[in-house]
Amino acid sequence: MNKLKCLVTGGAGFIGSNIALELQAKGHEVIIADNLMSGAMSNLKGFNGEFLKLDISRPFELNQKIDLIIHQAAITDPRFKDDDEMMRANIEGFEHIIELAKKNDAKLVYASTANLYGNGPVPMKESQEKELISVYGKSKLEMDFMAEKLFDKMQIVGLRYFNVFGPGEQNKGKAASMIYHLYNQMKEGKNPRLFKHGEQKRDHIYVKDVVAATIKAALLPKAESTTWARDWQLPLMNW
Repeated sequence: MNKLKCLVTGGAGFIGSNIALELQAKGHEVIIADNLMSGAMSNLKGFNGEFLKLDISRPFELNQKIDLIIHQAAITDPRFKDDDEMMRANIEGFEHIIELAKKNDAKLVYASTANLYGNGPVPMKESQEKELISVYGKSKLEMDFMAEKLFDKMQIVGLRYFNVFGPGEQNKGKAASMIYHLYNQMKEGKNPRLFKHGEQKRDHIYVKDVVAATIKAALLPKAESTTWARDWQLPLMNW
């Protein structure tokens, strides 16, 4: 595998830091851009690449040749109080990253979200009508529409992560996964707090599997990566 120069936005966050460290472990050169609004440098123990404290939702310049961009930066906290700012930051940040990818003829993989499926029927399908239950989901769907218009012009893939859990969640606070909160309760000797007798169902995915899927999507040949990464769990089973 050729050594790539990779930019990971939101690379000090939960998923972004795991991706950045794995790319580094695979021998790639990694640059992280993060404004540290929700990310933390403590997530980057062992990282020896370049770190840029940067808000990609505002105009910026990066005069380095980039081969691959993995875009994780976004306002994701459902408790964020300014809906207009969430939309602005997520959409304008994506616009800036698209322009950077075009400038460098770089591959672009970005985080969409399973939030778009809302409380729809199970098993969920990409073809089903989207149910927007949050401004965050609305911003991600708008990003998906933007990406769809670019399929014939650049190499771009969006991945709809479901409820991700694993190492690096400690800085997410209340927005961390249910699994993380239950783990902490048990670690403290408390009984895990369950609702409705624990009979509800929810999809969760381990962060290392998300990392593997994201990197595999990033390294797909162009002919295979110009469509949505729907049903990706089938070809990626044999990691």
